[in-house]
Amino acid sequence: ATRLWMDEVANLLFRYRYTPTANFSGQNHQIYFGLGAFGTGALFTDENSDSPGLRYRAIHLGEIFFYENHQGVVDKAMRRFRLSARQCAQQFGEDKLPDDIKSKLGTANQDKQDLKILHCVYPNQFMDPSRLDYMGKAFSSVYIALSSKMMLREGGYNTFPYAIARHTLYPGEVYGRSPAMEALPA
Repeated sequence: ATRLWMDEVANLLFRYRYTPTANFSGQNHQIYFGLGAFGTGALFTDENSDSPGLRYRAIHLGEIFFYENHQGVVDKAMRRFRLSARQCAQQFGEDKLPDDIKSKLGTANQDKQDLKILHCVYPNQFMDPSRLDYMGKAFSSVYIALSSKMMLREGGYNTFPYAIARHTLYPGEVYGRSPAMEALPA
């Protein structure tokens, strides 16, 4: 019975990962390019807002800073990225937006990606396993609108949502090295 249950769970996970709305294959391909060129790639996994399941997104290396814990495991990330006012309303809800972002909605500039957003994910020091909300999660998550320094969303994750791939690491390094970096001097 246990083996059948494990098989069913594995099938369910693969179904979620490889559904077209999850976009795992396309985003994972971009990570491979990043590994070959820069030696580091980041893949963000989040709940799909359009349908049940997961959504994957390759993150540009210039957007993300990440940190290792004392054992060399990446457990903290700070990502600065841009969204348009319309995208902010879709992701966070119009009622949660600061006035400077709300004022752009419905204008000709609502699709201009000029709003800087900061996403911070870090270990939840105050985790309470008895709680079912974000305070019961292993990792805290905060989205901040940098223009107004206003928190857009506070939440959490059971597991670290950024999968960080590194091609080659030398002792003491956090960011990877790539085959392209090895060939560049030649």
